[in-house]
Amino acid sequence: MPELRRIAKETGKDHKLALRLWKTGIPEARIVASMIAVPEMMSSKEMDHWVLDFDSWDVCDQVCMKPL
Repeated sequence: MPELRRIAKETGKDHKLALRLWKTGIPEARIVASMIAVPEMMSSKEMDHWVLDFDSWDVCDQVCMKPL
């Protein structure tokens, strides 16, 4: 997690990149996506899609515990 947080901090908010990272299906990429997504740009459709994609507790916990 410290490395993922470092990557997210260095990247900064980038909603388009967050959506691309999420589509990879890679758990670590999805966690970073949740850290760099721009809350105001997140549509309810995108949020629903992300929730339906939860397939591991680590991603679910990190995404749900990190306020957008």
